[in-house]
Parts: sequence; structure tokens; C-alpha cells
Amino acid sequence: MPTIRVSAETMQRLERWADPLEDTAESAISKALDAAEKMREDEDRVRVAEKVAKEPHTTPQRDRSQDKCESFIDHLLAIPNVGNDADFERDRSGPRPLDI
Repeated sequence: MPTIRVSAETMQRLERWADPLEDTAESAISKALDAAEKMREDEDRVRVAEKVAKEPHTTPQRDRSQDKCESFIDHLLAIPNVGNDADFERDRSGPRPLDI
């Protein structure tokens, strides 16, 4: 494991990140690095959001085939219920006679 030397001032700054009687110097450094990385990620997100906001807004073309499919489904769902479809039922009691 590498050994590093820090000034007393840097050690005092590091102690601000540490929880007393809980953190070691390494865990305090990890906390400081985690906070720095999170801040960098947040800044990157803000930069991307600002870039997107500056770009001209274009409306993407819609897929018209989806509209046709939804229209057909809406049409089928709009057909009224007219009964139990008795006109389409057939006797399933056995084989039907066949004339040749």
C-alpha cells in the first residue's frame, strides 16, 4: 500500500470530511473523492441540459402506421354488443352427415 504525506493544513481539511471515532484517513479521502465525483457528474448534467436547451427544437415525424393500427382497434372496440352471437353457433354434438 502506498504511503502519502500531507501537510497539517490538508489533514485538517480532510478531518472535516471524517466522522469522529468512525473514519480513518482513507475513508475520509474516499468521502471527499465521492463528493467531488458527484459534483463533477452534476456539472456535466447541467452542461448537457444547457446544450440541449440551446439547440433548435424539432418535432420528430410520427409513424403513421401506428395511427392506422390504433384507429382500427378503436373501430373494433366501438362495435356495439348485439347479443350472444347465436347466429354463428353450430351444433357440436357429433359428426354431421355428408352427402356425396
